[in-house]
Amino acid sequence: MNRSKLFLLTVLFLGISLFSCSTNENQAQNSELKNIEVDSLTINDTTRLSVSTLKSYPIKVRGYYEFPKEDSTNEWSSRLAKLYTDIILEKNDSNGIKSAIQQFNADVTKIVSNQFSDTLEIADESRQQKPQQINIRTTQVYNNKNIACFCKDIFYTTKNDNAIISKSYFTFDIANSKQISIDDIFQTARIDKLKDLLQKKLIEREHVTETNDLIDMGYFNIENMNFQNFYLTKNGITFVFEPYEIACYALGEISIELPFSVLAPLLTENSILSDLY
Repeated sequence: MNRSKLFLLTVLFLGISLFSCSTNENQAQNSELKNIEVDSLTINDTTRLSVSTLKSYPIKVRGYYEFPKEDSTNEWSSRLAKLYTDIILEKNDSNGIKSAIQQFNADVTKIVSNQFSDTLEIADESRQQKPQQINIRTTQVYNNKNIACFCKDIFYTTKNDNAIISKSYFTFDIANSKQISIDDIFQTARIDKLKDLLQKKLIEREHVTETNDLIDMGYFNIENMNFQNFYLTKNGITFVFEPYEIACYALGEISIELPFSVLAPLLTENSILSDLY
């Protein structure tokens, strides 16, 4: 065999080897992502709301937390666990994620209890509309191809209803250990187009013909949408607006899903979402 043929065979062999290593590495990486397990923790507690200096009454507190299972052998799981603790719980607890959850639950209970105690009318003896249970939850709503989404919501129940205190969504880029913002996904120059798409979707859903009709229905702030509260689904992105954010309280929470096929022209170049559709 002459030297030129030997050289070509050597190059070919090295190329195949490098490709194989790269493929195996990617497969291992994807495997790690798929194996990120979610654990859960339930906390049942009771606190007291002070209606006056002489009067208080008990209120139940229920915390339910889905969180990335701590696994020191899985780098991806460790990254997501740190994102969850640092950003969702806003804690930095060296004793582990469960300890951080317990501290977060206690902090939220104290804050919400103080808020209710300050706003309850002393003369009101009826408990019909008073909070009977404070609920604190974090739930995983999406996990696919290096991206995970969690929802954190705090609400209370009365005798007749549930009322949202706050509801936030967090979307994480696990590989780069960061929270994904709307600016990471969409071209800045196309944000107004995103507003147009959301308004169009609302018009279709409400069976009206124009934005003025939406305003008449109670959508009083659709020109000033904040797009930062969102999560991913297998089909697209869902944008969430809390009561009073873009519409009157009676319309409740507003969720609008836009498919990837519609959003594709608005995405940034080499968007992190490119592999999802």
